[in-house]
Amino acid sequence: MFKNLSLKTKLVLGFGVVLALMLVVMGIYQFALSSTLGEYKSLLESEEAIKGHAMWAEEAMLQCRRNEKDFLLRKDMKYMGTFSANLDKVVEHANAIIPIAEKVGAGNLAGEARSIKAAAETYRGAFAAMVAAWERRGLDHESGLQGAFRKVVNEAEKAFAKHQVEDLYLDLLLMRRWEKDYVRTGSQKYLERMKATQAAFQAKLDSRGDLTGEMAQVQQAFSEYASAFNRYAVSLSAGDYENVRDASQEMEIPLKRLFVPDVKGLLLTVRRAEKDYLLRGLEKYVKKTHASVDSLANAFKNSGAAPEYVEAAVAIGDAYLKSFNALVAEDHEIESTIAAMRSAVHAIEPMVENIAAHADELAELKEEATQSDGETFGMTAVIVGLSAIVIGLICAFVIGVSILRQLGCDPKELIKATVEIASGNLGVKFTGNPDPDSVYGAMRVMVEKLCAILMEVASSSSNVAAGAEELSATSETVAEGASQQAAGVEELSSSVEEMVSSISQNSENASETERISEVASRDADEGGKAVKETVEAMQAIAEKISIVEEIARQTNLLALNAAIEAARAGEQGKGFAVVAAEVRKLAERSGQAAAEISELSVNSVAVAERAGSMLEKMVPDIQKTSQLIQEISSASQEQSQGVTQINRGISDLDLVIQQNASASEELASTAEELSGQAVQLQESISFFDISRCKAPQKTSPRALPEGGQGDQDLTRH
Repeated sequence: MFKNLSLKTKLVLGFGVVLALMLVVMGIYQFALSSTLGEYKSLLESEEAIKGHAMWAEEAMLQCRRNEKDFLLRKDMKYMGTFSANLDKVVEHANAIIPIAEKVGAGNLAGEARSIKAAAETYRGAFAAMVAAWERRGLDHESGLQGAFRKVVNEAEKAFAKHQVEDLYLDLLLMRRWEKDYVRTGSQKYLERMKATQAAFQAKLDSRGDLTGEMAQVQQAFSEYASAFNRYAVSLSAGDYENVRDASQEMEIPLKRLFVPDVKGLLLTVRRAEKDYLLRGLEKYVKKTHASVDSLANAFKNSGAAPEYVEAAVAIGDAYLKSFNALVAEDHEIESTIAAMRSAVHAIEPMVENIAAHADELAELKEEATQSDGETFGMTAVIVGLSAIVIGLICAFVIGVSILRQLGCDPKELIKATVEIASGNLGVKFTGNPDPDSVYGAMRVMVEKLCAILMEVASSSSNVAAGAEELSATSETVAEGASQQAAGVEELSSSVEEMVSSISQNSENASETERISEVASRDADEGGKAVKETVEAMQAIAEKISIVEEIARQTNLLALNAAIEAARAGEQGKGFAVVAAEVRKLAERSGQAAAEISELSVNSVAVAERAGSMLEKMVPDIQKTSQLIQEISSASQEQSQGVTQINRGISDLDLVIQQNASASEELASTAEELSGQAVQLQESISFFDISRCKAPQKTSPRALPEGGQGDQDLTRH
């Protein structure tokens, strides 16, 4: 029964058994996995959840500490919001621990979580108090008590700055010294020292900027003092020296009202003690600041400064100490709030760590129990899996035997025969007597059929190659004839083109000659008219010349009469006789010239009449010549058009012949390609070795196996 089953059924049955056993193994593993996951889920929902919330609470607590440090470093109110949000997370995780701890029976963890909530609220209040204290103190140098203190300090510096006149007072004493030395000795070196000290005094005044009050008086008195001393240095008179002394006293009075010894150094001592406290926050610097302010106030009291300045300095010192003490008191408040925060933080952190450690211990106990259950289920799954492997091996052996029977031989023999066929050797020998229903037997039948088909294909391809060679030779002969015919038509077309070019040139020359003859005819006609007009002009000139001759003759007579009258006049008429002689000569010359012109006019008229008659004879001949040239030009144009039509017809014939030649060449190329394809087909068939194949027997199409007729048709095509 198993032998008659198909390969698909055998594989399905074999693998079905193995898969069924594997499903059993998967069921056991699924049960083990579900049980283990349930335990781990319980672990995650209780002990690990408590541990996770504790660690998250610890992380949020660290963020709170970070926000606290950031606020103390930067004094930025934005950290108030982030601190509150992180502390809310601490409280949130503590609230989450309480129900889970009560569920697993860890009441001590629930109590510690409640303690964390209480300590967190204490921490929140202490942080808020610290922030409020810093707001009162001042988050920057311009706000709160710190800003107020800076204003007091700036006012004190401005107030005490005008009392820093010790350098001016010393220069005043030096000027008085050089003044007295110069008055006593009159030495030039003291005068130079006086000028140098005056320049230094003026430079110090200029460096103070805007001068008001006593300093304005000092500036005015110094100007008067310098002017008075310069006048004295020139005059050395007692009156000028009295002015010098008066000006020095006017300058010394306001300086004494302002002068406080070492006020600048005392003020620097106060500021140094103040800075030391602001940087270090130690109590000893508070005491130093108080002592420095007292020393500065005593310096004013013990100086010769004006009473109103002393009172103002004492009031400024009191305001400075009041603002400084308020700042110190706020620092003490901040320290107390920070201490409260530290105690709250130190209470929260151990409780969070204790909750995490206790939850870790509970998780380890539950993890060990879960691991033991998982190992038990795993061993059971391994045993069932081994059983599935053994059964699978048995099924594989049975299926393998069945597959070998269907193949008909060992797979190596089958592969060897397949490789021989793939390499083109169709004369492969099949050993044994394989079952026709096996793959090996079917392959033997296939090789026999391939041998028969390929032998017929080889014979047909030889015939196709021979026919292709004959077709190629014929196509080459036709192509050569078409090429020779195309060459002859091209020569004829070239000759016709040259004829067309000559006829076109003759037509153009005839047209040009026609145009020239027309111009010559018009010119000859106009020349005849011009000659006729010339004859008429000559006749008019002859008439005018006869008039000139008559005038010359009359003039000659008048000249003769004048000569006679001059001779009668005697001595008075000599001059008139000379004139008359000259007039007569002129009349004779005019008559002679008129006679010559008349003769030339007669001759010119005769010539012009003869030229006119000749032109009248030439004009009809020129016109007739022009008409003949027009007829020649028209005939040349008609001849050019006819030759052009002949040339166009020959060009069309040349195009057709060239197309035929091209088609003949393509036919020859196609025949050559067909021959090549036939050779390639023979080479392809030569891949198969059919030398050991038997010649095919003539069989009817019905005797062929299924598909044989289609193969023969394909071979013929």
